[in-house]
Amino acid sequence: VLFRLKLAPVFVSKWVDYSNKFGFGFQMSDGSVGVLFNDSTKIGTTPAMDIVEFTDMKGKTFCFPWDDNANQPFPELNHRVSLLKYYIQYMDENLAESVTFIPGMETLRTGQKTTVPQLRRWGRRGVYVAMEMNNHLVQVNH
Repeated sequence: VLFRLKLAPVFVSKWVDYSNKFGFGFQMSDGSVGVLFNDSTKIGTTPAMDIVEFTDMKGKTFCFPWDDNANQPFPELNHRVSLLKYYIQYMDENLAESVTFIPGMETLRTGQKTTVPQLRRWGRRGVYVAMEMNNHLVQVNH
């Protein structure tokens, strides 16, 4: 009996290592985008880019609406939101899409306790990059 997979896990579809200055940015296959900053804080946005989620150094996570007019409830995060926008723009303009889904295929989120998938840690060895996400995904790219 032949059957077709109708669900696909959410995975990292684009990434950029700018850790020499700010941190590691990534885009998920569902369109959500995040950054793990060098100070271990995290910021990300939903696929619709309507919610921003920030996790501080103590692991406290909070969300706020995305506002292009800089009317944020946390003005101290303006620089972080600007960097998130930079990562989004860079990946959109410079990195190719890695996978296109078959029509009718749905993505499946697994074990994620945050609104936006977050990168727990990453590492680079030679031509390989390994990423561990908070949704139980471990991905190695070559």
